[in-house]
Amino acid sequence: MSVAGLWNSRIKSHVDIHLFSNAICVYNMMRREQVQPDHYTFPQVNKAIAGHGNCLTVGKKVHCAAIKLGFGSDVYVCNTQVEMYARYADMSAARKVFDDMVHKDVVSWTSLISGHVRKRDFNDAFLCFGQMQLTGLKPNPVVLLAMFQACYLSASLVHGQSFHCYVIKSGMEGYLSLGNSILTMYDRICNAEEAERFFDMMDEKDAISWNIMISGYGLKHNKDKAIETFRRMLDEGVQPNPEALTTVISACAELGDLMGGQEFHSFVVKNALQDVKLQTALLDMYCKCGLVALATRVFKTTPERNYVTWSRMVSGYVQNGCFNEAISLFGQMQLAGFRAGPDTLRCLMSASTHLVALRICREIHAYLFRNCFFIDDVATITSLIDTYGKCGSIIYSRRCFDQANKKDVVSWTAMIDNYALHGCALEALQLFDAMKKEGLEPNNVTFISLLSACNHAGLLEDGCRIVADMRKDSRITLGLDHYTCMVDLLGRSGHLGQAYETIKAMPIEPDSGIWGSLLGACRIHSNLSIGELASKHLFNLDRQNAGYHVVLCNINSNNMRWEKAEIMRRMFRRETQQKKKPGWSCVEGGAGLHGFTVGDRTHPLSLEIYETLGCLRKHMEEIGLEN
Repeated sequence: MSVAGLWNSRIKSHVDIHLFSNAICVYNMMRREQVQPDHYTFPQVNKAIAGHGNCLTVGKKVHCAAIKLGFGSDVYVCNTQVEMYARYADMSAARKVFDDMVHKDVVSWTSLISGHVRKRDFNDAFLCFGQMQLTGLKPNPVVLLAMFQACYLSASLVHGQSFHCYVIKSGMEGYLSLGNSILTMYDRICNAEEAERFFDMMDEKDAISWNIMISGYGLKHNKDKAIETFRRMLDEGVQPNPEALTTVISACAELGDLMGGQEFHSFVVKNALQDVKLQTALLDMYCKCGLVALATRVFKTTPERNYVTWSRMVSGYVQNGCFNEAISLFGQMQLAGFRAGPDTLRCLMSASTHLVALRICREIHAYLFRNCFFIDDVATITSLIDTYGKCGSIIYSRRCFDQANKKDVVSWTAMIDNYALHGCALEALQLFDAMKKEGLEPNNVTFISLLSACNHAGLLEDGCRIVADMRKDSRITLGLDHYTCMVDLLGRSGHLGQAYETIKAMPIEPDSGIWGSLLGACRIHSNLSIGELASKHLFNLDRQNAGYHVVLCNINSNNMRWEKAEIMRRMFRRETQQKKKPGWSCVEGGAGLHGFTVGDRTHPLSLEIYETLGCLRKHMEEIGLEN
């Protein structure tokens, strides 16, 4: 073997195992040793440069060296140069090399066409294919694979069917890779029936063929069909790959099919399949089915976790009400070196909203600021505005609102809703006027927030004016929530008869919520007659709700009907055997969040807590706040 041949072998050995940087270094050493490259050297070096992906300048130097050494017309060398430039999306350079070639073969055309497809220049790819046929060269399966890829990426069914006809006429139907590419084309462009028809006609199918169909059903949200096809695949003895299993487990998650998900989990365990996407799909399935403990177990046994695995587990905790666990996992995620994205952070904001944890909200805000997430992300800044308001800080909420570079109708609505929540009705109305001046059109949720603000502040006239404006606006349809706010506002203002008539005149069927609002207003004003009317409707809709029975009993008690109230209490206990679930709240302290109910003495520091409460009560009495 010649000296150049020895160097070529070293370069090729590195290229074969994808050590492209090493291959380029060996070539540079070869030139420093003044060993003359031959026509086998440059193709291997061009392959190394194409595979490296970040050294186009070196590629141009190698191209110059090849021309100087007389290899500018070598077909093998030129083909790899076209491929190299195409990999770097420099199609002008690739085309120049191609046009300067004296002799072109099928590989030359394949490299150029593949480059156009990779750069998504589909029209150029179709044009090149036509020019290739005019030269008399017969396209090989590799060229056709590139053409079918161009068809489904450009959604060109006409071209796809033409190439399918060409495959049949050329007798290349036996190539399984071509069949899979045609199947992908029909699956991406056409409906499921067309893909099914071609799939059933295929003489030979492998795991990739089945996976194309399963993934296609998953993308088209036909989850049942994806699971059915997977079972057919198993029945025919085809070993599924992790991608197919990931698709069907995700389908089970969407359908809430726990038994199916556990069946596929057993298959994963039995076959010792280890894939991070597969494990992530499993924990997501268990979270969506409400089995957080099993999801946690899958998460802990996943050896290599990526960002998606961590974020799915965080969102799973939030979905299932495990808010403290979600926040704790976020800390572990940061320690593991993963940076949370906006979606994960919005989940954490939801957790802090449920916990009413202002400190956690501030920590998330600081994280957003450090990582420059919220500058132009409207959804994230809106979540932050909403979270601050729900956690009790209207000042921070308004500050985030004012500092936002971009605001949409949802951002304005969130701020209006926060003012409503804090009883700042005038500020909510002023912000609504400012929103209209900005040219933004309010939506149904905006009006619900406005009516809620009027309700909390008892602004009956403003509430009636808003409803009147809504009736005039053809784009807004009054929904159940709007009527509920209006009935509550009328009821709290003492207009119980008008509230009752509003319910009767509604064009939609009232639910338990709107009757409950009327019943609550009757308790405030001790109106027994309308209260009994409301309770009859309520008990027909939601008889098991203990709260409504308690309210009606209180109305009877307020009207001195003690015996009636006691009879109702006994009847309810006998019929339902239920007790009203106690309300609970939480306090954010230095050691975290502490939940409690009325009269709760389960906390280890309950004695000190009640002593402190006694001191506060005594101090309030001393300054005249005993009521």
